[in-house]
Amino acid sequence: MGSVKEHPGKLNKVIVNGMEIEFEVDTGAGVSVMSKSTFSQYFSNLTLSPVPVTLSTIAGEVVVPGQVVVFVKKLGSVEKSHVLPIIICQGSAPAVPLIGRQWLDSLYQEWRSMLCRNLSEKFDKES
Repeated sequence: MGSVKEHPGKLNKVIVNGMEIEFEVDTGAGVSVMSKSTFSQYFSNLTLSPVPVTLSTIAGEVVVPGQVVVFVKKLGSVEKSHVLPIIICQGSAPAVPLIGRQWLDSLYQEWRSMLCRNLSEKFDKES
């Protein structure tokens, strides 16, 4: 089956509240998430607000203390920032913040069509 190291995630830097932060692209995640420890490192001046979703471990432990709304833009972009929420999870997981579909849809509107086109081309070559 292989290990996670054999299948590394796609990392992407974005500007969040004026700071360059590396996120792992997670097209399976509906929301973008960051660990509480990473949040404290970058945004200790921000206050968490209640979150409209519940994220939990497989054992049922709720791992979401809250969310913040931040200004986000693509690295090197001159366009104005998008105002987007980020979910903050207890502890130090995930090790790298995850950029989910909500942020991808705002920042990279073409990502879904590009993914489908690339997969279609790959399957056509394998047939």
